Amino acid sequence: MIYLSVNDRRVLGYATVLTACNPANSLANLSFSFLLAILTILANSMALKSVIHELNKDRWWRLFFAAFLLIILSVPFWSFGLRSFITEGKQALSRLGYLVAFSLAVGLTFRTFRDGVRAMALLSLMSCSIFAIFYFIGQASLEEISAVVGGEAIGVQQYIGNISLNFVRTQVCIPIAVLAATTLTFGVCIGLNWRAIPFYLASSVCVYLILKLASTGSAFAMVCGIGVMIAGYSLVRLSSGGGGGRIILFTFIGLALYMAVFQTDTALLKRIELKSDQVATSGIDRQVYWEKGIGEIMKSPFGEGWTWRTGHSDWLLFLLSYGWATGLLYIAAAGALFFSMWRALFRNKGTRDNQSVMLPLAGLAALSVYLVNANLDMLSANINYYQIVWALVLTPAAVMMNPMPSSKPCRPMVR
Repeated sequence: MIYLSVNDRRVLGYATVLTACNPANSLANLSFSFLLAILTILANSMALKSVIHELNKDRWWRLFFAAFLLIILSVPFWSFGLRSFITEGKQALSRLGYLVAFSLAVGLTFRTFRDGVRAMALLSLMSCSIFAIFYFIGQASLEEISAVVGGEAIGVQQYIGNISLNFVRTQVCIPIAVLAATTLTFGVCIGLNWRAIPFYLASSVCVYLILKLASTGSAFAMVCGIGVMIAGYSLVRLSSGGGGGRIILFTFIGLALYMAVFQTDTALLKRIELKSDQVATSGIDRQVYWEKGIGEIMKSPFGEGWTWRTGHSDWLLFLLSYGWATGLLYIAAAGALFFSMWRALFRNKGTRDNQSVMLPLAGLAALSVYLVNANLDMLSANINYYQIVWALVLTPAAVMMNPMPSSKPCRPMVR
């Protein structure tokens, strides 16, 4: 791979992005994508200084980097032996370390919007295909959650041969919701032509899986991500002097989602009705976990190492695991990244083309789903799914820091 990248450094970049989608990642503390990111950084070390300089202009990368460094200062306050120390180190590298290294690797290899769009499109379609294949063809393990998915034998682990994929509702539905919003974004930006068909099909499959697996939190986050995409695209069109553009398409999308969620007899609708009854009688069921998690966090200002005890919130999980300062920096970095990509939508109004809008808009849709769902579930409990989502978010963020013009003319937003 290094040999191939001598003539084209994008080889390592595409490999780093695409290996974020790998079922085997869920079995290893250090993923192939992370190792390839490190390899990419080492292979392109001569240009590392300039890329770090560009990334440092973006507050979100500095905050992620500072959060990762703070973990090192927190380690002396954790009580464990050498073996646990090594495990904790790999856990930190696979999460906050991955966010820093992945951004550098993409920044070192991708310098055009075209490369960023292609990498994201390939990762999205590959990931959707893998989830669909494991759902429809995979065999359930002995542990079943048929009550959740309307009587179907969908296992906590779905197997194809010796390869398994985690299908726990509160984990698997988060990347599926992100993929639904991301692929729909590509379809909307491409327009109503044959090239958009794979993306509309992939988005429809992801929505179908959400309906069957019945995660209310992920479904709500998916709708929020799609809403952010529609709002961003509409505002860009208006700022470019365009008309209504996709009004008919957006109306159809809204009606289709409403009909799918509320007018069909699915596992998701049954779960929404159950949750509504619970909220009316006893309040939000997550509240008990949140209160317990906040209580634990108040006792551990420097963190306790990686733990799952907080329950149902990625924000609380990072605060408890890595301390107040690191957790707050992680939250601040995610917020800064959202506003950075939102501002990028409206840059270079006179020379804006379709790809320079498609890239940040897809990243915004993915990040919006995560920001909402992180209040309700713990994506980071599964390294594989965590890295798929953040690869979809950070690829556009890193490419947009200092892109070069595309090698071929791109379709303008307004003709």
